[in-house]
Amino acid sequence: MIMLSIWLYGKPSWDLPLEGRKQLNPQTILIHGIYLQKHLSEVSSFVEKLQSNNWLFSETYGESYSIEFYKEISLDDAQKEMSSLGIPLHKITLEEI
Repeated sequence: MIMLSIWLYGKPSWDLPLEGRKQLNPQTILIHGIYLQKHLSEVSSFVEKLQSNNWLFSETYGESYSIEFYKEISLDDAQKEMSSLGIPLHKITLEEI
């Protein structure tokens, strides 16, 4: 079985330069919002493709900052399927269970 994880977003301090700051440039937040909108739109298309190809959402193995799916498939077949679905391997994590 393969567990597939897709990163959603992290803590603000992971994504934004907040530490040691007394002020924050508002443009930093605006730019990050644009990035998140694009990223989550891409994640949405991944979810649609995965669920259309019998990947099951894993509420049991859900993470705080990502969503996970699973399927009874080999790692090699999962990698090939991602390629055929147009889901870049660097945007997801595949783990054989």
